[in-house]
Amino acid sequence: MNKLLLLTSVLFIFSFTKINHGEDPASGLFLDVKSHQLYGLFAKSVHSEQDRSFFNVAGEIADDNDVYTICESSKRTDPYLKGNQLTLSNLENTITASGSFNICPEIKKIGFQVAGIAGAKLEGPMQEGSEISPSDLSMDWVAGFDFNLPKNLMKIMLADFMARHNDTAVVRYHQSPAYQAAWLEWSSKEKKRAESIADLQAGANFDLSSEDTPSSLTLGHLNMQWDSELQSFVTRGEKAVLVNMGKQNLHYFMDAKAEFYMPANKNDQVRLLLHSPSGHFYFFNYMNGILQTCSSNGAYNDFLINMKEKDTEIEVVKGQPYELQFATAYVVKVFEDRVGE
Repeated sequence: MNKLLLLTSVLFIFSFTKINHGEDPASGLFLDVKSHQLYGLFAKSVHSEQDRSFFNVAGEIADDNDVYTICESSKRTDPYLKGNQLTLSNLENTITASGSFNICPEIKKIGFQVAGIAGAKLEGPMQEGSEISPSDLSMDWVAGFDFNLPKNLMKIMLADFMARHNDTAVVRYHQSPAYQAAWLEWSSKEKKRAESIADLQAGANFDLSSEDTPSSLTLGHLNMQWDSELQSFVTRGEKAVLVNMGKQNLHYFMDAKAEFYMPANKNDQVRLLLHSPSGHFYFFNYMNGILQTCSSNGAYNDFLINMKEKDTEIEVVKGQPYELQFATAYVVKVFEDRVGE
């Protein structure tokens, strides 16, 4: 008898059910549009089509000495292939999702991708009817952003973040499996996967090739949790890793807050508040085809305010321009109040 993992909407509840031979049930992590809670499943029959999936996984369920995994058979054979995997370990008492996460999929006009780990530590081996609170599910994510900002605006911001970055703490990428998951999902260098992952585990930096690196910035160490009241994934740590900016590798910790808003009505939004080592903040708020941004750096704001109207229409995706707007201090304050200063 194969085992079926079922997590309900209010509490994660694991139960075991027979799966008929030859079935390939849909699996993943979901947002319940009515209760605004998270749930996960291995069986499509209990999945509401209205609910929002934020982690998809397909394949057969394997039982290896009380460790249950679901992923494509090719990834089970070669762990260095890209692809999502969901694992329930009754040996370590953990539930772990690893790979790419489908965060804010309705955002079409900017480049935005998320990969890493989501998981929870359990009180003991999971038995039928075992429960954990949704708040126990935490995310360790790496996120890449492509805003295609004007070159001179990008230069102003990059110069600030490069100015004092040597004063910051060293990033130890090998201590978080999220970076390995992100590297496997984003790197196009298939022949060097095993070698690159070995280097990463040995202490190397998270360095993607130029063609695979997000053009605006990459943030790591995004420790996020789902807030059902806000209907958002929100950072719960003060620090994030600035992996790169403008395709310039930086690799340092900085103060940052992020919110990935995924409401039931699919009006997805992304908000970032970054603090440079010099003390300046940079704010980004993308919603409904508009990217609002501002900074405490006067040169950055001056450039924005003096842009010609035709230059504020920016394309990341061909034929789908977004509008670049100057954000007011009030918008930044609203965000800080929303997620907590």
